[in-house]
Amino acid sequence: MLWIFFATQEVAADNPPKRYTMCVYVTDSISHHAMEAVSVSIPKLGVQQITDANGMFCLSSIAAGFYEIKCAYVGYHTTTIGIRLNGNDTINISLCPESHHLHEVVVSDNFSESDKAFSLQHKQILDINQIQMRNGQNITELLKNINGMNTLTSGPNISKPVLRGLHSQRLVMMQGNVRMEGQQWGAEHAPEIDPFAVGRVEVLKGASSVEFGAEAIGGVIRLMPRAYRQQNGIAGELTLNGFSNNRQGAVSIHLDGSHANKLKWKIQMSARKAGDSKSADYVISNTAFRENNMTASMQYKLTEKLSSEISYSSFATTIGIFSGAHLGNTDDLLQAINRSKPLVIRPFTYSINRPYQEVSHKVYSGKLLYQFGKKSSVHYQFTLQNNQRKEYDSDQPYNQALRELNLPAFYLQIISQSHELKMVHKWGAHWSGYAGIQYTLQNNFTSGLQFLIPDFISHAIGAFALTKVEYEKWSAEAGVRFDHRNLSVAYQDRFTQFDTTIKFSMPTAIFSFSRKLPYSMLLITTLSNGWRAPAINELYSNGLHMGTATYEIGNNQLQPEVSYMLDMTLKYQSELSGFECSVYNNYMHNYIYQLPDLQPTLTVRGAFPTMRFVQTEANLLGFDASYNRKLWKSWYTGAAYSFLHATDITKQQPLLFMPANRARISITHRVDKWGVFKNIFSEISGMHVSMQNRVVSELDYASPPPGYLLFNLNTGFDCLIRKQTIRFSIGINNLFNAAYRDYLSRFRYFTDDTGRNFILRLTIPFNIINNLNQ
Repeated sequence: MLWIFFATQEVAADNPPKRYTMCVYVTDSISHHAMEAVSVSIPKLGVQQITDANGMFCLSSIAAGFYEIKCAYVGYHTTTIGIRLNGNDTINISLCPESHHLHEVVVSDNFSESDKAFSLQHKQILDINQIQMRNGQNITELLKNINGMNTLTSGPNISKPVLRGLHSQRLVMMQGNVRMEGQQWGAEHAPEIDPFAVGRVEVLKGASSVEFGAEAIGGVIRLMPRAYRQQNGIAGELTLNGFSNNRQGAVSIHLDGSHANKLKWKIQMSARKAGDSKSADYVISNTAFRENNMTASMQYKLTEKLSSEISYSSFATTIGIFSGAHLGNTDDLLQAINRSKPLVIRPFTYSINRPYQEVSHKVYSGKLLYQFGKKSSVHYQFTLQNNQRKEYDSDQPYNQALRELNLPAFYLQIISQSHELKMVHKWGAHWSGYAGIQYTLQNNFTSGLQFLIPDFISHAIGAFALTKVEYEKWSAEAGVRFDHRNLSVAYQDRFTQFDTTIKFSMPTAIFSFSRKLPYSMLLITTLSNGWRAPAINELYSNGLHMGTATYEIGNNQLQPEVSYMLDMTLKYQSELSGFECSVYNNYMHNYIYQLPDLQPTLTVRGAFPTMRFVQTEANLLGFDASYNRKLWKSWYTGAAYSFLHATDITKQQPLLFMPANRARISITHRVDKWGVFKNIFSEISGMHVSMQNRVVSELDYASPPPGYLLFNLNTGFDCLIRKQTIRFSIGINNLFNAAYRDYLSRFRYFTDDTGRNFILRLTIPFNIINNLNQ
């Protein structure tokens, strides 16, 4: 703090010209969708660029003053507005279709999350500022801030999103425009995505899921990368994070450049190292991890109509698996389940011992965009993904020679290549649509000391079309899709041999209608049906799954899941307050889930809970509600509640392993400027998770844990030091160090979840070259 004080005094004495960053966010005034390829010009600066896929256009190192911004797009009225730049601003500009003349242009600075979420499509958004304020040690922690989202965890460092009770293969996760392939091996495998590389999060629950694949029964999570630099030059950003609970250190460096308005590039690298996590009372042994990541991409404009983009990302991590879940015999297993503390508690260490897993995920992608005519474009994208996983079992002395060789219990590698061709077209002032075809080829190779799933080859082809009509008061979307999948499986050992091909085919259809109501309200109604083929682990698993410490048994008689869903959402937003309420009913035919077999499986590696894949008729009824309000001056409050009532219709009983109902409330104080400090915020929030009472106790190894209440605290500010704006924030998760277990934790049988965690975040931007020659 002394260093900051003296540095700011020097800045004040020298009185250098202040420089700021200005971002323009362009949306359709009717649909409120982000608009790509809008021409944005600022005559005073001599700048003319187009918005990216997120509708964004950013300029850095701009002096304070008055600027005119002009936005133009075919089929829309050209809009020119004037703004006075006095700080880092985000300007939201809505373009009006040529058939409408009475829509306003909204200019706002630091507009709230609820403003961004208010759109005709049912989606929720986190922008770059919200991401940097709440960034955690994995991407799923960030997604917790979205209402209706929960997490399925396998220890402190392995988690995946759960949306309205659905997860894994039922959620499509996109890294930019690339569909991530890595969930074929089971529910334990977390998304292989670096949270530092994410610039925007979109959770889509509407008709756009037609484009992203038949498996999107639960929705689509789009993790958009940071936008390319718009101003000529090269700049960067250094981010440092520290976590007290597992004594983790994390560092990330981001560089981006733009040259002659044709070539744009960016590269980001990050690394993490963490020791064992801690509950409120003890160390959760062998939960250390380390991680190294890299992403790079380049965009080049070949001609006025043709542009290209290539990208590469690499994710690599080594994760310890909680030692207290890998026990030698059945008596120890049952004793551990009934104890309040784990049987295995060791001192804190950064060492990663057996059992542990090594994960590597690489993505190569190329994209071409050709604009022909005034209202049409063609997109082609190729993606290659290589996902590898090695899982090492515990140090049970069943074979000393194999232990010394340090061979994995099993090794999995899945190589996925996909092609997508899509055409976008607009008819007149009201109609637009797109159609496309996708093809994916997957090869899975397995080896190791034990069997989990067999080798397989999967061919999937899908064709889709979506049409949209938009008027001032209402909007409608209709989409259809047809998918066909071939799954060829081969396996042979001393006891079993099979070689078979399974074929799955089914259509998907979605219809969505949006209507503006009086008093600034919007009603969205969506009818949809979707399906997904059973995954390879659900069909053919037969072995110990190290990451979840369970023995999984598949069922090759499983049939495809089919979903029929009705979703109604009411939104309201005013200058002072807003709310959103969604009510949904999802009927699922042939719902697939894991049913505990209460007879544990005893192997040479120890005793483990047994899980069998079964099917049933299920119904998921629920609602998500959120409310925000400006109290007075700089004080704000928000509240959210998620409710889910899931039923096994066949057995007329509650459905297993569904998230408990939860409520969240927060109070936030914001100050735009105080001396050299800007964007000062403080937020305290509380989340109450109820006990999951809708269970059948005799079907599980342990009763659901009690409900719990957690408090989190976040505070931070921006500070101008030597012409650079530095962002600093402090967060405290589980403020009062509560001891709790979440019902969706795979290790709730053995251990509590993590205790209090102090998080320090420091972001330092820097310029390397302010301008490049044209």
